[in-house]
Amino acid sequence: MKYAYFPGCVGQDSCAELDASTKLIAEELGIELVELVDATCSGAGFVQDVNYDLSLVLNARTFAMAEKLGLDILTVCSTCQFNLDRANDQLKSDPAKLADVNGMLAEVGLRYNGHVEIKHIL
Repeated sequence: MKYAYFPGCVGQDSCAELDASTKLIAEELGIELVELVDATCSGAGFVQDVNYDLSLVLNARTFAMAEKLGLDILTVCSTCQFNLDRANDQLKSDPAKLADVNGMLAEVGLRYNGHVEIKHIL
């Protein structure tokens, strides 16, 4: 198994042991993790409260990066799981919103086609 790995802010900063243990467990289970090093925060409440459309674009950028790799996303943070799932569900169910978001992603050479699933390590 191979996943685009999204540790989130928690995995990278405030709970770095979660990231370290995830990488060790994944290795033991034969799961290859391709870290999305340029991915941005999933929103964690504050971004979508101020500008929900911006949070969709930021999450779609992460989805497009994973889609470009041909991989689903694996996260270790329950808040990230919620935010990523919510954004992904909205983009997949609203073609007009997806088209708007893709218009903005085109400026950075990306496009999201709705083919990524979000999974939690558990």
